[in-house]
Amino acid sequence: EATANQPLDGLPSYYDGAKQLFIAVHPQTRTIVYVGVSFFSKSDQIVNDGALYRSGDEGGSWTRVAVTGPISPVYRIVFAPGHSEIIYLGTGNE
Repeated sequence: EATANQPLDGLPSYYDGAKQLFIAVHPQTRTIVYVGVSFFSKSDQIVNDGALYRSGDEGGSWTRVAVTGPISPVYRIVFAPGHSEIIYLGTGNE
């Protein structure tokens, strides 16, 4: 359930880890996997931040995908039909 077992780069210093919310496999390149996460803190249960991570080796290692500005937890990942290089994210808070 938690992606904290895999090292995640770009984890904000004030969070203790990240919880996996959604996984999507690239439609043409099966070794590329994306995961949407929410960050969590053991001392504060309020979550306002999330991120998108990418793996090019079937989940063996993860790199945070750069986005413009902070985003909320990522609950959904969808590839644009016919344009798999375009990714839509469904974000929000519980």
